Amino acid sequence: MRKGVVPLLTLALVFSVLWGYGQYEARRRWENRAETQYQRAFIDLANNLGGLETHLSKASVSVSSRALRQTFAEIWRLAYAAQEKLGQLPIGAVELTRMKMLLAKGGTFAYQITDRPAEELYLTAEDRQILEGLRGQARYVSGQLTAMQANIVQNNLRWIDVERLAGGHLTAAVMNKRLGTNELTKSLVMVEDGLKRLPQPGLPESAVVFKPTPKATAGKRRIGTGEGARIAARFVVGPGGRSTTQYLGRLTGTMPLLLYTVTPGRGEGEPTATAHPVRVAVTERGGYVAWMLAERPATVSRRIGLDEAGRIAQRFAQARGFRNLTVVAREELGTVSIISMAPVVHGVVRYPELIKMEVGMDDGRVVGFEAVPYLTFHDPQARTPTPKISAEKARKELDPSLRVTNVRQAIILDDQHRELLCYEVDATKDNERFLIYISAEDGTEAKIRRVDRNGVEIE
Repeated sequence: MRKGVVPLLTLALVFSVLWGYGQYEARRRWENRAETQYQRAFIDLANNLGGLETHLSKASVSVSSRALRQTFAEIWRLAYAAQEKLGQLPIGAVELTRMKMLLAKGGTFAYQITDRPAEELYLTAEDRQILEGLRGQARYVSGQLTAMQANIVQNNLRWIDVERLAGGHLTAAVMNKRLGTNELTKSLVMVEDGLKRLPQPGLPESAVVFKPTPKATAGKRRIGTGEGARIAARFVVGPGGRSTTQYLGRLTGTMPLLLYTVTPGRGEGEPTATAHPVRVAVTERGGYVAWMLAERPATVSRRIGLDEAGRIAQRFAQARGFRNLTVVAREELGTVSIISMAPVVHGVVRYPELIKMEVGMDDGRVVGFEAVPYLTFHDPQARTPTPKISAEKARKELDPSLRVTNVRQAIILDDQHRELLCYEVDATKDNERFLIYISAEDGTEAKIRRVDRNGVEIE
């Protein structure tokens, strides 16, 4: 009997070692992929800040209204791009209020200048005072980020280590202590402290800070951690699915979240190929899933295309109560597809209520889900406004050389973050695709986006 047991134990041990090594390799590839994305986002952030400082300097010596309009348009673009890249770094727990305010004020100030009529497009003494404040701060931050880039290369610093330290989302004191040991987060905190000692631009915070109150969770009852765990598990594995759920903590803010790790089990009829942990955030008010992110091994295989990935995302969303969604953009990122969807209400596409999902192109599994914009802007009581101009009149406002392929009604956000009913005109010119938004209120051109054939915006 023992002679038969020993080979079995040996085989089991070998299998365990091989399985463990495979998991280690998969985790390492996943981390390398994430690190590459973080490094790219930081490099772009540093480049955007450098360009922002350069154009603020150009604006300080420019007197031509045409040059001012072009320069401030570029300042607005760079400030917006920098905000986006900063948001892609795993530093949500690091307090960077002043850096974010610099970018918000820079973008708002630039927009205010470019929005002036041609006869008023010049810089007043007050404008120049604001400009010098922004320029000094941008120069300081740009220099600090350039030094951080050199330090990252020289000492092989990794953003994935910051993500690990931020895992768990414990108390603020414990979180600050953990992040205080990391070279990258310490450098960012030093940049934030340095901004305190520089002159502040005169633009008031009230002119730039936009903190919307989440509409979908407003007035909803507060759920407990136990109920949140059941919601998180049901979202990941479906009704009756087996899983192990661990409560990680609570995130405060305008939309307080309860955080969990859900590890799918292996029940009858369930796939046996995966048991990777899934992080889930559930709103404390109302118990809605705000986001989900599954760990998955990196692969090189592609078994499905973007069309199938879009259908999988729609089925996943519909099974979880998100109905009447249309795919508005599809993008490949390695072997993962990013599917962006928006609700269609009475024939109107509601872009502010965007939902994004990640689908593995190797096995067709949904590995990522984000509904924060949806929960922020979705109002079940909202009524769709009636357009004051026709679609035909909107088409007459377009460049005659455009070839229009489709026109539909859509809700977008204007520059004051107010909802605006538009006609979305899908058109091409010189083999380039544009989405042009004509206000259904007065026929003015509200926004233009250049996109690829899959709806992804081209900067």
